[in-house]
Amino acid sequence: MIFYTKNMTRMENLAKHPGERRLQWWERRQLEQQGCSSADWELIGKLKADPRMEIPDSEYVCVDAAGTGILVNGNARTGVKPHGDSCVWIDVVYGVFASPVMHLTLTICPPGKTGSVTDNRHERMSLNLGGRRHELTEFSTPSGWICEMAVARNSPTTPVQILARNNDGRVLSGAMVLHTPDSLAGDPAAVAPIIDAVTRDMTLMMKNLP
Repeated sequence: MIFYTKNMTRMENLAKHPGERRLQWWERRQLEQQGCSSADWELIGKLKADPRMEIPDSEYVCVDAAGTGILVNGNARTGVKPHGDSCVWIDVVYGVFASPVMHLTLTICPPGKTGSVTDNRHERMSLNLGGRRHELTEFSTPSGWICEMAVARNSPTTPVQILARNNDGRVLSGAMVLHTPDSLAGDPAAVAPIIDAVTRDMTLMMKNLP
């Protein structure tokens, strides 16, 4: 619940509504776009924030995907589902603002035969980027994975994409899908914290692939 208290100072509002907090800047912007002027209104919300506004902590659990242990954020809901004979789908659902979901696919290929799969994933990553400027991070791990991550902070739908491959035939790919409110779709700052959190999580996950 949000209180709109006209022509009152912040302290007066807090005194009138104890145990409540000032709104986040992006909440204020949404309300202003709905016709509520920040010059006239003091916007106060509950002290206990909507869980969608929180950024997930760096706590992790290991999930099993066809014998491969994958570290995911322990505050997210994770589903693992076999798809055909050679793929496993892993969906990591972050219950925060913009409802981000990291859709991961683990593909099992014959050893040394990952080329066609990685080519397909590279093409998909390029299509999702759509020519946008992005940060590309590449690294290898002691366990033999070659990893890359593309982060396009101005992408309203798929700002984080990953691809990792191993000589034993495993390929892990994925993209984060956002559902940003229309009023904030053109504002990268609105989703920057969750992009940072998912980038952190995906980096840790790939560095710890077995």
